[in-house]
Amino acid sequence: MADVEIPDGLLQARHAFLAAQERLSAVSRTLPAHATVAAGEAEPASEEQQQEWMRLQAECRRLAVAIQEHPDWEQVEDRKAVRKALDAVTASGDGPQGAA
Repeated sequence: MADVEIPDGLLQARHAFLAAQERLSAVSRTLPAHATVAAGEAEPASEEQQQEWMRLQAECRRLAVAIQEHPDWEQVEDRKAVRKALDAVTASGDGPQGAA
């Protein structure tokens, strides 16, 4: 897919989304499992932990929508090819890091 040009704005938006997703995942790993809370083996997440998780979840949703509605899609001829190339590049870790 080397012949497919990915607009910088889309690449940066995708990197920002992936970084937010990683932050959400990191916070999720610090929360107690529901089963352990239900079994009385752990305390429920604190209000601060819940708020941080909800904030990051909302950020991921916002960034996902920002990618879908990004103005760079208007200059793309083959959206499917660009989407595949974008997925491949960000999965491999190539390309510049987005603002995260």
